Amino acid sequence: MAYLIIVLLLGVPACATAGPPRTVSSEGAAVVSHLRRVGPESPDGEVVLRFGDRLEVTPPDLPGAWRVTEYPSGILRLDDPAAAASSHLFDAVAIGQGRIAMVPAGSAGSAAGTYTVRIRVMRDNVQLSRP
Repeated sequence: MAYLIIVLLLGVPACATAGPPRTVSSEGAAVVSHLRRVGPESPDGEVVLRFGDRLEVTPPDLPGAWRVTEYPSGILRLDDPAAAASSHLFDAVAIGQGRIAMVPAGSAGSAAGTYTVRIRVMRDNVQLSRP
């Protein structure tokens, strides 16, 4: 008799009350942001970003701050365009390329004091397999 009860319990599905698995649309998936940092060792260098990444640009340390004089506003969004700071944050909002230029705050923008970085924003290379 005990053997019969065990057989009956094993025949009951374990997930009878769980219901079917939930399907999640890829349209509802959030873009995962990665923070890239570029420092004073990379003047005139190139940075490759993925759509949705954040970029922190830190020019050489000077007494005072740096202000952004040029950036590709069609592909990057600057957190605070009016502020002079020791570093600036950008969000990659579109695919494309351009350059970021900064000068020391209070400077008239002489070429000798300009810090530049070339930017290329690409779409994410992750491709999901199709069923």
